[in-house]
Amino acid sequence: MRRLFDLLVFALVERRVRRRFRKLIERTSNREPPGERRPLSGAVPRTANEKFLWRKIFDHDPRFTTVCDKLSCKEWVAALGLGVDMAPVRWVGVDAALIPRRLLARDVVVKASHGCGTNLFPRRDAMSRDKVVRKANTFLETPHGAREHEWGYFDVERRLFVEDVVGVGGAPLTELKFYTFGGRVPRVVHIADRFGDMAAAKWEPGPGGAPLRAEGAASVSERVLDAPLPACYPRALAVAKAIGAHFDHMRVDFLTDGDRFWLGELTAYNLGGKFRDCGHREEAPLSRAWDIGGTWFLATAHEDPLMRLYADALRRRLGSEPVARAYPASL
Repeated sequence: MRRLFDLLVFALVERRVRRRFRKLIERTSNREPPGERRPLSGAVPRTANEKFLWRKIFDHDPRFTTVCDKLSCKEWVAALGLGVDMAPVRWVGVDAALIPRRLLARDVVVKASHGCGTNLFPRRDAMSRDKVVRKANTFLETPHGAREHEWGYFDVERRLFVEDVVGVGGAPLTELKFYTFGGRVPRVVHIADRFGDMAAAKWEPGPGGAPLRAEGAASVSERVLDAPLPACYPRALAVAKAIGAHFDHMRVDFLTDGDRFWLGELTAYNLGGKFRDCGHREEAPLSRAWDIGGTWFLATAHEDPLMRLYADALRRRLGSEPVARAYPASL
């Protein structure tokens, strides 16, 4: 009887989700390979892409607002006491016209706190002050996350800030993106030349957990990066695991010159909430690594009676499926 009751609860929740988030579900489904599309479940997520959908709709962990804010994220990571290097912030405000002129003459980045793709490099790109002010203030006019219901961005205070460009002596920087699930890291993406002829490689655990370059291109570029992981990789991996241990899933990004690394950002909704290459498959390592059992939603006493019943039913379902908790190898 309990199982039948839980199935009824799931059906009611699924019906509510599909009424309210029909367009979001359709967009998520349409991104999956045509030959592998199937009805997505918003109530009982099994694949990684369904879990992103579930996170957007149900798991409104207040910490997501903190880490989606590029400024408060720095403070949150610093408070962990991990000794992570970060680019110094030189100015914060809500009108780029107030940025001191002397700052824009230095090697700095102008950013917005609440979105992605909002980086300006005035000196590198020989941008006039007027152009910087105009473009930066435009960032403040644009919300982020609304179309894909990336809830963590909704309450981020819109601010501009200026920080130093990281790196020493002009050495080229690459990026390390750690896909963390608790303290497990089943994938790392290494990216070079982000603003030029970008190339990237996926690294996944081989025998004994040592990183091996995976076949195929990473989602961010069709060019495969033929380069070893940087010397700082073991230290960066340890820090990423320590940060990731606080969440069921979080992407932890670093910039590195090979020897040192600096915090880039924490990302709660990879590429708007999907893993392009494998997130639609239940058996994929990233899907199996993602355990939603310890999330904010399942630990919260909900006022809505249906949500209380749903949380209880989902906890029982997760506890009754040991296969879903058979995690793949980790780096």
